[in-house]
Amino acid sequence: MSKAPALKKKSKHGEFQPSPEAEEAVREVKAGLERTLASFMAGVGALCRTYDAKLREALPHNPKAHFFEDLDRAGSPPSSPLLKRPPRAEGSSMSPLALAASPGKGALPAGGDFPPAPLQLPPADNRDRLLAQLRILKIEARGLVNTFEQIHDWIALNVPTLGDESAGPGVEVMGVVISNVSDLTGVIKAVYGLEGKYLGDRVEIEAKLARHPECPSYDRAMAVNDSNAWDEVEKAWRSIIRACLLVHSLLAKNMKILMDPKRSKHRDHSSFM
Repeated sequence: MSKAPALKKKSKHGEFQPSPEAEEAVREVKAGLERTLASFMAGVGALCRTYDAKLREALPHNPKAHFFEDLDRAGSPPSSPLLKRPPRAEGSSMSPLALAASPGKGALPAGGDFPPAPLQLPPADNRDRLLAQLRILKIEARGLVNTFEQIHDWIALNVPTLGDESAGPGVEVMGVVISNVSDLTGVIKAVYGLEGKYLGDRVEIEAKLARHPECPSYDRAMAVNDSNAWDEVEKAWRSIIRACLLVHSLLAKNMKILMDPKRSKHRDHSSFM
C-alpha cells in the first residue's frame, strides 16, 4: 500500500510548514478567487445597471408606489436615479388602503353594522409577475453571495502569519474589510427567504379563505400579502445594489493593502488591475 504524501513537514525551527503540494493547491485556489475578484471589480457597473433595470421593472407593480407620486410632484425630484419612480403600469394592483374604501363610509346603516367593502384583488397576472421577480431575486442573490464569499476567501488567504510583526497595520485593515464583506453577504443571503415566506403566508391565507369563504378579511389579507411582497422585492433590489457598491468601494480603497499587507506602508505599490 503506497503511503500518501504528507500535507505538512517540520521545519528546522520546529514549526509545521505546508508541503509543496499543499502550497501549489492554495496557489491554484487563489488564482481562481482572484479572477472572480477582478471580474467583479471590472463589471460592477454593468452588474448594478442590470439590478437597477430589474428594480425599475418591479416599481410600477408595487401597490405602495403611488403614495410617493404626490410627494414627488409636491417637492423637488430626487437627485439619485435609483430613487426616481416611473409612472405606474396599467393593471398594477391597488393599495391595501384603497381596498377598504367604501361608498358608504362614514354613514352606518341601522343596527350599527358596517356595509361590506368592495374588494379589488390584484389580478392573477400581477401575482405571476411577483413570483417571477422573487425567483429572479433568489437567482441573482445566490450568484452575488457566491462572488462575495470568493472575495472573502481571497482576502483571508492573503492574511499574513499571525504575530508577524512585519505585517504592520495592514492585517487590521484586512480584518475590517473581511468583516464588512461578511456582513453584506449576510444581507444578500436574507433575500433567499423572500419567495418561501411569500408562498407560505399565501398558503396560510388561502387555507383560511377556503374554510371561511364568507369572510372578506381573508381576501383583503391576500391583497395586503401581495402588496407587502412587492415592497420587499423593491427593498431587496435596492439592498443588492447597495451591497455591490459598498463592497466595490471597500476593495478599491484598500486593494494595495489587501494584496500585500506587509508592504502597505510603502509607496511603491503596483496598483491592482
